[in-house]
Amino acid sequence: SLEQGLNWSQKLLNIAELMGSARTVFIEHQLMLGCFLALVAIHVLFRQVSLEQLIHKTPLLLLALIMGVLAAFIVISPGDSNAFIYFQF
Repeated sequence: SLEQGLNWSQKLLNIAELMGSARTVFIEHQLMLGCFLALVAIHVLFRQVSLEQLIHKTPLLLLALIMGVLAAFIVISPGDSNAFIYFQF
């Protein structure tokens, strides 16, 4: 019904209630919610600052550390040995 739809929409838009109820949800859902909120925060940040400006402001040692961690994650990530990426040009 319309009333039930409005009630669910209100619950979905209430971030405080959503975060409170997230404690009872599986850890995978909490991780997904955290990644989504981080993605939104990064999106808001990059509306104000360009990536080039951010890289120039970041100390070289921190930038090297971040790139090293990302490279290590790529190397140790499990994957299928016969994975195929299809590019259509």
